[in-house]
Amino acid sequence: MTMKSAHAPSIRTRLIWLVIACIVPASLLVVRMIASDYQLARTAFIRSAMTSAQANAMAVDKEFAVIESTLKALSTSPSLAGADLKPFYDQARAICANQNIFNILLEDGTGQQLINTFRPFGTPLPSAGLGPALTYMQNKDATAISEVFIGPMSRRYIVSVGIPVMRKPLGFHALSAVVTVERFGNILNQQQYPEHWITTILDNKGTVVARTDDMQRFVGQHAIPDVLERLQEQPEGAFETKTLDGKPILAVLAKAGVSRWTVAIGIPLDVLNAEL
Repeated sequence: MTMKSAHAPSIRTRLIWLVIACIVPASLLVVRMIASDYQLARTAFIRSAMTSAQANAMAVDKEFAVIESTLKALSTSPSLAGADLKPFYDQARAICANQNIFNILLEDGTGQQLINTFRPFGTPLPSAGLGPALTYMQNKDATAISEVFIGPMSRRYIVSVGIPVMRKPLGFHALSAVVTVERFGNILNQQQYPEHWITTILDNKGTVVARTDDMQRFVGQHAIPDVLERLQEQPEGAFETKTLDGKPILAVLAKAGVSRWTVAIGIPLDVLNAEL
C-alpha cells in the first residue's frame, strides 16, 4: 500500500487555491476596467471644459471685433477731417451711449489728446506721449489692444482698443475706444457654468480682466504662477495645480487667436472626482 506524502495539499487547500486563481485575475480585470472608465470619463470631462473655454475665448475676440468695427465706422465720418472737432465729439458721445463704450478719444501722432468723451469738449486734455499702443499703431498700421489698466482720469480698470486713422493734411492720428472690465464680465455671466467652476479672462500679460467669482477683488492681479508659466509654454491645455490658498484644481486654458487673451477655467479636484 502506497503512503500519502505528509506534505501533499488537501483537497480543501487545493480548492481554495483554485478559487483564488480564478478570483484574482477577475478582480484585477475589474480594477482595470474601473480605472479605464474613470480615465475615459476624465478625458471627456476635460474635453467638454476645453470646449467651453475655447468658446469663451472666441467670444472675447468677437467683442474686440465689434469695438474695432465701431471705430472704423466712426473714422469715416466727414467731421473727423474738419478743423472743428465738436461735431465729431458729439457723434462719438452718441456712439458711447449706444455701444456700451466708456469713452472715445482721438490723439495726434505725439500722444496729445484732441478729444476725450469722458471730459467736456474744449477742456484741456493731457498728452500720454508715445506709449506702446500708439507706437504699435504707427509702426504696424494695425489695431492695438491694450492690457487691462487703471484709467488716469476715470480711476477704473479699463481696456483700450485703438485704430490708426489719417487726418489730411495732418497725418497719423489714433482713434481709441475705452471699455470697462465689466463688459468682459458680462461675457462670463452669460454662460451657464457649473456652480463650483471659476472662469477667468486674462489679458496677454496674464493679468485678470474678469472673473465669475469675486471679480472686483481679483481684477488687476496676476494669475497664479503655474498658469503664468504654462502660458509661456503652450497656448492651451489642462493640468493640475493649486490656487494661491492651496486648493487643488484642474486648470483648463484656451487662448483667443486674435487678441491672444486667455480664458482659464479652474475646477476643484474634489468636485471633479466626485462627479466622475
